[in-house]
Amino acid sequence: MTWPLRGAFAAALLALALLQGSAHAQDATASTPPRSGDAWVDATLADIDRYAARYPEAFADELVRYDSAPRALVEALLADPQWTPGDLYFACALGQVAGQPCRAVAQRRQQERASGWGAIARSFGVAPDSTAFHRLKRGIVLAYARWARPLQVDASLHAEFPKLPLATPPSAGDAPQGAAPNPAKGEKGTAKRKGKDGAA
Repeated sequence: MTWPLRGAFAAALLALALLQGSAHAQDATASTPPRSGDAWVDATLADIDRYAARYPEAFADELVRYDSAPRALVEALLADPQWTPGDLYFACALGQVAGQPCRAVAQRRQQERASGWGAIARSFGVAPDSTAFHRLKRGIVLAYARWARPLQVDASLHAEFPKLPLATPPSAGDAPQGAAPNPAKGEKGTAKRKGKDGAA
């Protein structure tokens, strides 16, 4: 068996194991808040859920191309009701900044779902206030640019991306920050890549 085939087979086996584990996780649901330790990230992951629901292929391609995630793993977890696209994005993005494969982070999430993403990130040496976590947040902004999707950024990112609008702190009843209009892009910014712009 060649190495590429071995890698695909291993990813498929891990995906199957994760799916089987999900079937027994009665207390873990897809509606569980991310609890990343960063309000902007939590709100943006909710918007990633909407983007992936509308453009699943583009979303999967993003993780495979930019986060080195095995496609078999991505497809399996997208089909798993215990995983949201936002969770999957965070797992792969965390793996990138922590120097770990996406499958390793996904497996840890499956084992420690009740802990929340903030605790899991710390277990990989990526605390919410760390330089590595900032790289993760910056990667979200770059992903949104590739998707030509409107985005507001928080104060920690605004100096690097001054053309993007500054998000206001979330309050009860507010729309997630990631879904807010981006007047800096205008109509051209949201239309330049048809099929991937999207407000859901």
